[in-house]
Amino acid sequence: MSGCCGPILVGGGGGTPADPGFVVTTMTLCDDNGPFVRRYTFDAERGAPSGVPVDTTLDGAGYAPVGAVTVCTDSTAPAAQQAQAHRFVFEPSGAPGNVDVLGLAAGPVESITITVVAAAGAAITTVDGVSDLYSGESHTWSALGDVGVGSDQLVGPVQLAGNPGTVVIIVWTERL
Repeated sequence: MSGCCGPILVGGGGGTPADPGFVVTTMTLCDDNGPFVRRYTFDAERGAPSGVPVDTTLDGAGYAPVGAVTVCTDSTAPAAQQAQAHRFVFEPSGAPGNVDVLGLAAGPVESITITVVAAAGAAITTVDGVSDLYSGESHTWSALGDVGVGSDQLVGPVQLAGNPGTVVIIVWTERL
């Protein structure tokens, strides 16, 4: 959940076993810094607010809003990244061949899937070394954009090699 696109109301049930007369509801709002969570407590019997709303960051730390507080809209969401899908059929003929999978892309590669249709001495080289490929196999690699700087794209090597008779379908997505 990005918390960016409208109020997210989550009912908290009927309070706690020690004090069942309260209902807690949260709403994702936005201020000048982006989204945050506001927690409201209501008297379950009267439906009236009970106490002052509590604001937290999306990960639960205390937070003080900055600037105007509004319901989040798509304009407050991070800009969407555009990606494009591509397909290439690796099929050496007449002599053994190889292809640099990342070299096929014009931009940063976010994911790669290879499907081995026929494996005539086919192999793939990655950072882990060389692995033989077998007919019917499919392998996928994808970047983890939420892990940290530089983790939103794949890096090499990712190279295929094969003899005539090898057929490998390569599909990848790259950022534009």
